[in-house]
Amino acid sequence: MEVTEPAPVAPTERSLDEPEYSTEGRPIPELTGHDLRRFRSKFIPQVDGDNCWRWLGRLREDGYGQFDLYGRAYRAHRVAYTIRYGAIPDGKQINHRCGNPICVRPSHLYAGTHAENMRDSIAHGTHCMASKTHCKHGHEFTEENTSVLAWRGQSHRVCRTCRRLSHDRRKAEETPAEREARREKKREHHLRSRENETPAEREARLARKREYNFSQREKAREYMRKRRENETPAEREARREYQREYDRKRFENEPPAEREARREKAREYNRKRQKLRKEGF
Repeated sequence: MEVTEPAPVAPTERSLDEPEYSTEGRPIPELTGHDLRRFRSKFIPQVDGDNCWRWLGRLREDGYGQFDLYGRAYRAHRVAYTIRYGAIPDGKQINHRCGNPICVRPSHLYAGTHAENMRDSIAHGTHCMASKTHCKHGHEFTEENTSVLAWRGQSHRVCRTCRRLSHDRRKAEETPAEREARREKKREHHLRSRENETPAEREARLARKREYNFSQREKAREYMRKRRENETPAEREARREYQREYDRKRFENEPPAEREARREKAREYNRKRQKLRKEGF
């Protein structure tokens, strides 16, 4: 496999008078031929495979390589990206696909956001909280019990069990007036967010909602299927008896008009299901 050396940046693309700025560090000045040779002497390119090019020069306290230019220190992987690809896009930082902070191989680098960098670090197991397997209340960070939320430009793992318990506790303690105020505030927020919504944005939002509802229904079906596979005949009969008693109490005082409306709604639902089955869904 032939090793392709990074091409030097043409002076016409960027000069010292117009430096490149990045959200990750200082402006990177123009590299001379001597700087390029000095930079390439601090790592050994791997010819075979897709192995990392390990930085052999000085390291920073955070584990990243450091390269000095004009008496100032710069991160080595940022310099490698700039030499190979040129200007870093505005508002981006240079992330590692391999998860190795001392790697300076251009194919292992990409311009991304801080949130993407945090997700990569969690996937590679290099995040500072990657060794934390339980939340502060003792709930395990499993795939089903973990949410990744972005707040102030950073990603955080959140325990779903703790969020659900906190939500239930807050709802149990709030007064009817507080509950109505919360719901009214939520309705106003939705109305404001949809006032200037374009048709394309509305269709995208509805598509996300349909996809979410479908996934929730699938999860509920899978849960009930697993639950019923392991239940005993006695448990099955107790469940059915509970459902019959629940329906009896629910419908014993139902007015005739409401009963007829409910039955008509059920018939309409069954007709739609039969039509979908005939169409192959």
